[in-house]
Amino acid sequence: MQRVRMFEKWFDNLSIDETVDLIEESIKNGLKINIHTVNVDHLIIANKNKDFEEYMLNAEIVLADGMPIVWYSKLIKNPLKERVTGVDLSERLISESIKRNFKIFLLGGGAGVAEKCVEKMTEKYGNVNIVGTYCPSPEEISSPNKSDLIVNKINSSGANILLVALGAPKQELWIKRYKNKLNSNVNIGVGATFDFLSGNVKRANIILQRMGLEWFYRMLTDRDPKRLIKRYLINDSYFLVLCLKDIIKRIYK
Repeated sequence: MQRVRMFEKWFDNLSIDETVDLIEESIKNGLKINIHTVNVDHLIIANKNKDFEEYMLNAEIVLADGMPIVWYSKLIKNPLKERVTGVDLSERLISESIKRNFKIFLLGGGAGVAEKCVEKMTEKYGNVNIVGTYCPSPEEISSPNKSDLIVNKINSSGANILLVALGAPKQELWIKRYKNKLNSNVNIGVGATFDFLSGNVKRANIILQRMGLEWFYRMLTDRDPKRLIKRYLINDSYFLVLCLKDIIKRIYK
């Protein structure tokens, strides 16, 4: 499997089709893997949060969930095949869950959102193999004893794929902490995915996505635009610094 080195991290050069095939193969072979779909915000968080960076470095599969990362890979003449977002990957897994025997558990997403996601995905694709949902409170996520009960709920469902929608870095750190207790073969932090798949939040059209302007659409349409303005225009501007550092290291390596 080809990999691309950027920002002192490895990215797997996989298309979404190849990723889904790899997930199916991992389940059939009884492997346990974490998949991290990395966007610009994740790179910024990793620069400050060493536990989160460790998760990124140790994840078995790391994918680019951000057009700026894909564009940068082209700039350094080692292009990634495509952007693979948590939303697109999750919907693909759900849509093919019956055919490929994916047993999917949805964790997080806000009160009632995961259930609405199941409803919408069933309307769109017919029978889907979502074996359980649960929306934990912040207290449950931070409590080892209560998190153990969540793990038991997931394991009892028979899930082989766990989608965790708690937001970064919380979702990745929870997966990191409980991976060895979980029976799921594949664990993926998926951020706001359930909001999109449930229809609670409208996603930018495909043209804006390909232009790398999905963040701009989200910023304009979010219920709390100040939160995303800070994230996208202030925090994520540090991505340019990361690119510059990476270029300098390539020149003087």
